[in-house]
Amino acid sequence: MKYSPPIFRPARGATLMLVLMFAIVGGMALTSWMYLVGARLQQAERQVNQVTRNIVWNNTFAINQQYALQYSFQDVITRSASTATLNSAAWGGSDEDPYVSLQAFRSGYTYSNPAPYAYPFNNIRDVLTTDGSVYYTRTTGDTDSSQTEHLTFYNYQKSYPTPLLGDLLIIHTKPSGAAATNICKNLVVNGRVVILDSTATTANIKAAEVINQTKTGTNTTLNTSGATMLPTNYNATPRFTAGYGGASTPSAVLDGSLNMISNPTFTPGSLVDIMTNNGGYTNVSAGSASGSSSSAVQVDLNFSTPTYPPPTISPYNYSYTNPFNVVTVRLKPPSGATLGHLRINGSVDQLVLQGQTTSTDWNTADTLPPVIIWMEQEVRDIRFVGENNRRLILAVGTGSGLTCYMGWSGTSILGGSNPLRWRLHFINQYRNVYLAPPSTLNVTITGSIRTNWHINCTDSTTTTRFTLNRETSPGNLPLLLPRDAWFEPYTLVR
Repeated sequence: MKYSPPIFRPARGATLMLVLMFAIVGGMALTSWMYLVGARLQQAERQVNQVTRNIVWNNTFAINQQYALQYSFQDVITRSASTATLNSAAWGGSDEDPYVSLQAFRSGYTYSNPAPYAYPFNNIRDVLTTDGSVYYTRTTGDTDSSQTEHLTFYNYQKSYPTPLLGDLLIIHTKPSGAAATNICKNLVVNGRVVILDSTATTANIKAAEVINQTKTGTNTTLNTSGATMLPTNYNATPRFTAGYGGASTPSAVLDGSLNMISNPTFTPGSLVDIMTNNGGYTNVSAGSASGSSSSAVQVDLNFSTPTYPPPTISPYNYSYTNPFNVVTVRLKPPSGATLGHLRINGSVDQLVLQGQTTSTDWNTADTLPPVIIWMEQEVRDIRFVGENNRRLILAVGTGSGLTCYMGWSGTSILGGSNPLRWRLHFINQYRNVYLAPPSTLNVTITGSIRTNWHINCTDSTTTTRFTLNRETSPGNLPLLLPRDAWFEPYTLVR
């Protein structure tokens, strides 16, 4: 029987099913891809809208901030309503309300005496004060009428003497043509060091905190343990100082210069004008002898042997000839005497600031009003005798770099090896200062130092001889110290 192999016919039905399956799967994939592309297109379109919206918002914020910074930190300034836009408002614009006689550096409004403005407002920096005198004014702006979304800007211009907030050593930009400022290595700052001069020598200062306000400066300080400390970031909000150093009326006080003693172009930050507006001041000179041991101020002439002999060691010694004229100021005056602000000039060889030597006088000094003493004449010798619990602002300058010897003497009311305690806010405007502690005691200063020139120490070692602490009970000091100001915007979206 002949064998016949089976005949295999192509599986046409199976192939057809396979092709159909691929067609279905491919169609589903294509449809899914098309949906995905469509979704991505919608997402991209919405992102473009979101990016545009963010750009418009941020531009509007920037326009408002530029306006506030450019115009609001002058003194007694009036502005009419103003509109500023970018590209015909397509990329942002702001309408700023008018204001009349704006005084950001000397507004009378406080937390305890608030302005009739809406709350809340931002607090970029904690203002831990017990006197409730963080002053502020406010200007208002809105998005211009062409914007589809409406924003309202409440621009709070706040001002306060930042040394009372913890800025205990402020190093201002050096005078034109001067050498780099040097700060001694015998100083501990239990607060913040503010560096406004990139060339200043600050590496040996010990501090709790440091902020470098210069754009290119790398100078910093040590921490209180003696290790190099990185500065905190540059302020997000510019800080203005009332001590503008220019020759004309400033449109913004941001250059870090120091001109706080007699500044006719910016009177809110001028000590002469502050004294005039707060009880006036007395001119003191050595033209003739005056006062006695029972007066607050005593002028003695023709001293052949001064109680506190001038220093004889270079580089802080100086030449003098008899007669030797001395002005003595008793910060806690004898019974029946009073002491107000002083402007000292004219033939004075030495200024003696007598503090307190008993606990009773120390406690009484705390109750006395703050006093400003301006050493206008370039006196080379200032002496701090005993301890002082009266709030004191001492200014030296404006000078030309001449050395000023500042010596402490006496014993602590607390006894033993306790440091001499002085309440003191010191403003040094272009004087080369040498701090001279007692031979066996250190000095604790409750207050601050502002300087644009050298602060040296007669102790050439690295031993801590001076400690700066913050004033926590300022009394009326906020009315007398030149103020710093900053800008805190609050934005309302409607």
